[in-house]
Amino acid sequence: MLLIFTPEITPRIQFTFEFVCNDLLKMPYKLTNQKSNFYRYEGPVLNYSPQPLNKGVWIQSNGLLTQKGVSYPDPRPGQWNKLPTLFKTGPEPDFPFDIFAGTFYLITRYEEYLDFKPDHVGRFPSELSVAVKNDFLEIPVVDLWAARLKKMLKIRYPELKFKEKAFSFISTIDIDQAWAYLHKGLARHLAGGIKNSLKGDIRDVKRRTQTLSRLKKDPFDNYEYLFEKLQGIDNRYFIQVGKYSKFDKNHSGRHPAMRKLIHELAKHSEIGIHPSVRSGQRRELDHEISLLSKIVGKEIVKSRQHYLHLRFPKTYRNLIQNGIKEDYSMGYPYQPGFRAGTATPFKFYDLLEEKVTNLKIIPFQVMDSCLNYNMGLSTQEAKELFAEYIKKVKKVNGTFVSIWHNSSLGDEAEWEGWRAVFEYMLSQVK
Repeated sequence: MLLIFTPEITPRIQFTFEFVCNDLLKMPYKLTNQKSNFYRYEGPVLNYSPQPLNKGVWIQSNGLLTQKGVSYPDPRPGQWNKLPTLFKTGPEPDFPFDIFAGTFYLITRYEEYLDFKPDHVGRFPSELSVAVKNDFLEIPVVDLWAARLKKMLKIRYPELKFKEKAFSFISTIDIDQAWAYLHKGLARHLAGGIKNSLKGDIRDVKRRTQTLSRLKKDPFDNYEYLFEKLQGIDNRYFIQVGKYSKFDKNHSGRHPAMRKLIHELAKHSEIGIHPSVRSGQRRELDHEISLLSKIVGKEIVKSRQHYLHLRFPKTYRNLIQNGIKEDYSMGYPYQPGFRAGTATPFKFYDLLEEKVTNLKIIPFQVMDSCLNYNMGLSTQEAKELFAEYIKKVKKVNGTFVSIWHNSSLGDEAEWEGWRAVFEYMLSQVK
């Protein structure tokens, strides 16, 4: 067992060391704030304090984990052996940066509690993040820091035992609109048809007419395909059932066809709520979760925000108050990568209340619409990007999580050829 000395054992320290030592390193450890225990202990030791103790591995603490509340800490980015770092310290400690402060800063999303100018949907723009500014969004830097620490500890203390993590994959499918044309009502069809006719989108008018005439399958109806391809794979469907609005174009959860579809999806996979953008109000979220729960006949405990609409700590507090136990929103809409710096699930730490919660955060790395709409990748480039990220996550034995939409797997129009990308991704995670 590794004995870790720190002058003060705070909730931040307990949270961070539990994540690094238990979740990442799978290593037995114990915290102590008694120097006498530290000096007396004959096994492996680590000193996490401002000053050296002439024993064990020393990681110099910068003070972030003994503070309370939200301030404006300087993350002091740097490089060490070709690995990006945060909270540089000095050359004397065994690590020239405070890996625990850096880990805490990233996985709590500390910077998203600070003042910033949100985008048009009210989200934190990725370009404001320390990861993008210092060019490490594309690597699971927290997991890599932990691997460096593990390597050092194994050299110093060969007797220290570590359990091995295992790579895992979770497929997630967002259903923003269950059908492109079916079951929408006359008013929405007229509005959509007129709008696209005025824009000269003859292809849409033709598809709409053929679908409504039942001459052609609805382009968003790709469920049988998904059932076949995802058989035996850990998968989640996140479904919108809230009220129609500017950002929420979903079908009503009360529509018989929608209820029938949800029942069918629940036979093949786990079901989660896809809270509407307007669900920032607790009452709306409660209504949406209750409706979906009644349809599937069981408690809904998984969630992903529509448009990845996250605001700290309000969004997660709202989910907790409504019984959600897992959230899958941790990623950026316009860039692939590691928003929290890790490919390993972690618990939400509420910075304003200074406490760890039971809400589990499962980060994702790659989303279909980001690659197609925002990055403009070809299908071959998209395959290469998926392979690259799967390789990165496998290297740290993390959890690779993808986001696809039922609407992107129709293999026509702007999504022509993307089924092959989806199938290639599935082949790479096996």
